[in-house]
Amino acid sequence: MTQQISLGQSGRADEAVLEDGIREIARDLAYRRLVMVNVVFYGSPDAGDRGWVLVDTGVVGTKSFIVNAAAARFGKGARPSAIVLTHGHFDHVGALEDLATEWDVPVYAHKIEQPYLDGSAAYPPGDPEVGGGLMAKLSPLYPTKPVDVSTRLRA
Repeated sequence: MTQQISLGQSGRADEAVLEDGIREIARDLAYRRLVMVNVVFYGSPDAGDRGWVLVDTGVVGTKSFIVNAAAARFGKGARPSAIVLTHGHFDHVGALEDLATEWDVPVYAHKIEQPYLDGSAAYPPGDPEVGGGLMAKLSPLYPTKPVDVSTRLRA
Protein backbone atom coordinates (compact mmCIF):
# COMPACT_ATOMS: atom_id res chain seq x y z
CA MET A 1 0.00 0.00 0.00
CA THR A 2 1.17 3.53 -0.75
CA GLN A 3 2.22 5.62 2.23
CA GLN A 4 0.69 9.09 2.44
CA ILE A 5 3.20 11.85 3.06
CA SER A 6 1.96 14.49 5.47
CA LEU A 7 2.53 18.11 4.48
CA GLY A 8 3.12 20.82 7.01
CA GLN A 9 1.48 24.25 6.83
CA SER A 10 4.22 25.43 4.45
CA GLY A 11 2.98 22.89 1.91
CA ARG A 12 -0.58 24.27 1.93
CA ALA A 13 -1.90 27.09 -0.23
CA ASP A 14 -3.19 30.12 1.61
CA GLU A 15 -6.95 30.40 1.40
CA ALA A 16 -9.56 32.94 2.37
CA VAL A 17 -12.97 31.79 3.60
CA LEU A 18 -15.60 33.86 1.81
CA GLU A 19 -19.39 34.00 1.91
CA ASP A 20 -21.50 30.88 1.43
CA GLY A 21 -18.65 28.57 2.48
CA ILE A 22 -16.46 29.39 -0.53
CA ARG A 23 -12.74 29.04 0.06
CA GLU A 24 -10.54 31.06 -2.29
CA ILE A 25 -7.05 29.77 -3.05
CA ALA A 26 -6.24 32.34 -5.74
CA ARG A 27 -8.28 35.10 -7.36
CA ASP A 28 -9.45 32.70 -10.10
CA LEU A 29 -9.55 29.46 -8.08
CA ALA A 30 -11.99 28.65 -5.28
CA TYR A 31 -13.82 25.65 -3.88
CA ARG A 32 -16.82 24.74 -1.76
CA ARG A 33 -16.77 21.75 0.60
CA LEU A 34 -19.77 19.46 0.14
CA VAL A 35 -20.31 16.37 2.29
CA MET A 36 -17.69 13.96 0.82
CA VAL A 37 -16.14 16.01 -1.95
CA ASN A 38 -15.26 19.55 -2.99
CA VAL A 39 -16.53 21.38 -6.05
CA VAL A 40 -14.16 23.83 -7.70
CA PHE A 41 -14.93 27.20 -9.27
CA TYR A 42 -12.38 28.30 -11.85
CA GLY A 43 -12.72 31.92 -12.90
CA SER A 44 -12.27 35.32 -11.32
CA PRO A 45 -15.18 36.63 -9.22
CA ASP A 46 -16.04 39.23 -11.87
CA ALA A 47 -16.18 36.59 -14.65
CA GLY A 48 -19.98 36.77 -14.86
CA ASP A 49 -22.21 34.61 -17.03
CA ARG A 50 -20.28 31.94 -19.01
CA GLY A 51 -16.93 33.27 -17.77
CA TRP A 52 -16.10 30.46 -15.37
CA VAL A 53 -15.92 26.65 -15.13
CA LEU A 54 -17.32 24.26 -12.51
CA VAL A 55 -15.27 21.17 -11.64
CA ASP A 56 -17.39 18.28 -10.27
CA THR A 57 -20.95 18.47 -8.93
CA GLY A 58 -21.02 16.83 -5.50
CA VAL A 59 -23.46 14.22 -4.22
CA VAL A 60 -27.21 14.09 -4.78
CA GLY A 61 -28.87 16.93 -2.89
CA THR A 62 -26.06 19.48 -3.20
CA LYS A 63 -27.37 21.40 -6.22
CA SER A 64 -28.66 24.35 -4.19
CA PHE A 65 -25.32 24.71 -2.37
CA ILE A 66 -23.50 24.83 -5.72
CA VAL A 67 -25.95 27.28 -7.30
CA ASN A 68 -25.84 29.56 -4.24
CA ALA A 69 -22.03 29.48 -4.09
CA ALA A 70 -21.82 30.23 -7.82
CA ALA A 71 -24.22 33.17 -7.40
CA ALA A 72 -22.20 34.48 -4.43
CA ARG A 73 -18.97 34.25 -6.41
CA PHE A 74 -20.00 35.21 -9.96
CA GLY A 75 -23.36 36.97 -9.59
CA LYS A 76 -26.96 35.87 -9.57
CA GLY A 77 -27.78 33.83 -12.67
CA ALA A 78 -24.14 33.51 -13.77
CA ARG A 79 -23.76 30.15 -15.50
CA PRO A 80 -20.48 28.35 -16.18
CA SER A 81 -19.14 27.90 -19.70
CA ALA A 82 -18.69 24.18 -18.91
CA ILE A 83 -18.72 21.51 -16.25
CA VAL A 84 -15.54 19.43 -16.05
CA LEU A 85 -15.57 16.10 -14.24
CA THR A 86 -12.52 14.56 -12.63
CA HIS A 87 -14.33 11.20 -12.83
CA GLY A 88 -17.84 9.72 -12.69
CA HIS A 89 -18.13 8.46 -9.10
CA PHE A 90 -21.44 9.21 -7.37
CA ASP A 91 -19.88 11.86 -5.15
CA HIS A 92 -18.75 13.88 -8.19
CA VAL A 93 -21.88 13.59 -10.38
CA GLY A 94 -24.74 13.94 -7.88
CA ALA A 95 -26.10 17.24 -9.20
CA LEU A 96 -24.68 16.86 -12.72
CA GLU A 97 -27.84 16.14 -14.71
CA ASP A 98 -29.82 18.93 -13.05
CA LEU A 99 -27.05 21.53 -13.29
CA ALA A 100 -26.11 20.70 -16.90
CA THR A 101 -29.75 21.05 -17.94
CA GLU A 102 -30.47 24.18 -15.92
CA TRP A 103 -27.30 25.93 -17.06
CA ASP A 104 -27.37 24.47 -20.60
CA VAL A 105 -23.65 23.68 -20.57
CA PRO A 106 -21.35 21.06 -22.08
CA VAL A 107 -19.88 18.43 -19.77
CA TYR A 108 -16.26 17.41 -20.25
CA ALA A 109 -14.81 14.11 -18.99
CA HIS A 110 -12.06 11.69 -19.93
CA LYS A 111 -13.15 9.21 -22.60
CA ILE A 112 -12.68 6.29 -20.17
CA GLU A 113 -15.33 7.83 -17.89
CA GLN A 114 -17.88 8.44 -20.64
CA PRO A 115 -19.80 5.12 -20.39
CA TYR A 116 -20.69 6.07 -16.81
CA LEU A 117 -21.89 9.48 -17.97
CA ASP A 118 -23.87 8.55 -21.08
CA GLY A 119 -26.10 6.04 -19.31
CA SER A 120 -24.54 2.96 -20.93
CA ALA A 121 -22.67 1.48 -17.94
CA ALA A 122 -22.82 1.42 -14.16
CA TYR A 123 -19.66 2.24 -12.23
CA PRO A 124 -17.87 -0.87 -10.92
CA PRO A 125 -18.63 -1.52 -7.25
CA GLY A 126 -16.14 -0.21 -4.71
CA ASP A 127 -13.37 -2.43 -3.40
CA PRO A 128 -13.25 -2.36 0.42
CA GLU A 129 -9.63 -3.56 0.38
CA VAL A 130 -8.27 -0.54 -1.51
CA GLY A 131 -6.81 2.26 0.57
CA GLY A 132 -7.95 1.10 3.99
CA GLY A 133 -10.05 3.13 6.39
CA LEU A 134 -13.76 3.52 6.92
CA MET A 135 -14.54 5.05 3.51
CA ALA A 136 -12.97 2.06 1.77
CA LYS A 137 -14.88 -0.37 3.97
CA LEU A 138 -18.16 1.39 3.11
CA SER A 139 -17.41 1.52 -0.63
CA PRO A 140 -19.52 -1.52 -1.60
CA LEU A 141 -22.54 0.48 -0.38
CA TYR A 142 -21.85 3.46 -2.68
CA PRO A 143 -24.26 4.00 -5.58
CA THR A 144 -22.96 2.91 -9.00
CA LYS A 145 -25.93 3.90 -11.17
CA PRO A 146 -24.87 5.75 -14.33
CA VAL A 147 -26.02 9.27 -15.13
CA ASP A 148 -26.99 10.32 -18.62
CA VAL A 149 -25.70 13.61 -19.95
CA SER A 150 -24.94 12.08 -23.36
CA THR A 151 -26.30 15.04 -25.32
CA ARG A 152 -23.90 17.38 -23.54
CA LEU A 153 -20.92 15.04 -23.07
CA ARG A 154 -17.57 15.93 -24.64
CA ALA A 155 -14.20 14.19 -24.44
